[in-house]
Amino acid sequence: QVLDRAVTNEWIRINPLKPYKCTYQEPEPDAVFMDDVQKLINADNLNSSEELAKDAFLVETFTGYAYAELAALKISNLIIGIDGKQWLSIERGKTERNESVPVMKIVKDIISKYENHPRRVNYGFLFPVFGAQYYNRLLKSIAAKVGINHDLHSHVGRHTFATTILLENDVPLPTVSKILGHHSVRITERYAKVSKNNISKHMERVEDLLFNF
Repeated sequence: QVLDRAVTNEWIRINPLKPYKCTYQEPEPDAVFMDDVQKLINADNLNSSEELAKDAFLVETFTGYAYAELAALKISNLIIGIDGKQWLSIERGKTERNESVPVMKIVKDIISKYENHPRRVNYGFLFPVFGAQYYNRLLKSIAAKVGINHDLHSHVGRHTFATTILLENDVPLPTVSKILGHHSVRITERYAKVSKNNISKHMERVEDLLFNF
């Protein structure tokens, strides 16, 4: 636009960039399938630091929280939801909206696991955490130990929650969008695109309905 204006004002004769078009393709969210999540749940050959990182990743995977959100969680973020059960409630960093998610049993167990940790006892934080770089290094080490052929990093847990945990279990897109704190369903649609496993599942169901009679 700046160069086009320069041409209009006769500051330059032609726009040298006119023949070129800049395009940007949004990267697809990176997630793992349930069999890899199960490998993490069952992992029993980890050192103490890896165990802590594994638990943090599983909390991301079953809440959809980003690592920074998880690190900031306090006891005060635990509330009783409209169903009378335990929920986690936070203000999302990007949208500044207060969003809540039910606490699954696996997350409850991890919360209980660290009830006597100094970070909980002294400061009220739910989980002990590492710096992001060290956390990512630990995730790579864990993946190698448990046989996950995937580049685990801090964003994969949140993406796995959206695709493997929610969309592939037929949770409606608007509900997924609300849980993730997106201000638009269009943002959440990126996760639906990568949920090819869900496409396969639905096609198998259609085939059964059509031909198994």
